Amino acid sequence: MNRSVPRFTEHDRHYHFSHRALRDFAFANPVKVFAMLAGPERKPLCKRLLRSFPVHPPIDVGRSLAYSDMGFSKSIINGRPCWIVQMPQPERGSEAFFVAIWSRATTTEMERPMRGWLWWMQCGIDYLTLEQPASPVDGIETFFCGWVCPGSHRLYGPGPLPNLPAFREALEEWDREHAHRLNRRSLWQRVRGLRYD
Repeated sequence: MNRSVPRFTEHDRHYHFSHRALRDFAFANPVKVFAMLAGPERKPLCKRLLRSFPVHPPIDVGRSLAYSDMGFSKSIINGRPCWIVQMPQPERGSEAFFVAIWSRATTTEMERPMRGWLWWMQCGIDYLTLEQPASPVDGIETFFCGWVCPGSHRLYGPGPLPNLPAFREALEEWDREHAHRLNRRSLWQRVRGLRYD
């Protein structure tokens, strides 16, 4: 029996790593992900996430992707730690040029270990991407997208040119426009039922 098998772009290794594997790990481990990306565990972590790619022949799995194909840089943007992953040049729509894993806790908060870990666990991360449009759009080279929680993908609009300085500037601008997401109650205030101003 002949059965046609659809080609799923979400099964491409490039897409899967940035949109599924790394995202899910980061949201599930909002503290550990920063420590692992900063240390010797980064390479084993990325290799493990790459191995999670669901290969189901004869589905077109797209090109291969290796740890050595990606670049990593740590930044402090608006006072908060941010890891930026530079992906290989996209070849398909919705693939990412860059991924940003951005803590909602400041570096000052992280300098106080106990409070810092509590804040980080409470505040979590923002996960942002600069993507190639899913289909050609006149005058638009990239889209700025992201998740502020798992399963909630958002398209924020046209993005900057796909280079690291422009992406950093876009992150800073997005942060100013979405500063309300940082209004939070401390753990003690949450327990006591007090409002955080």
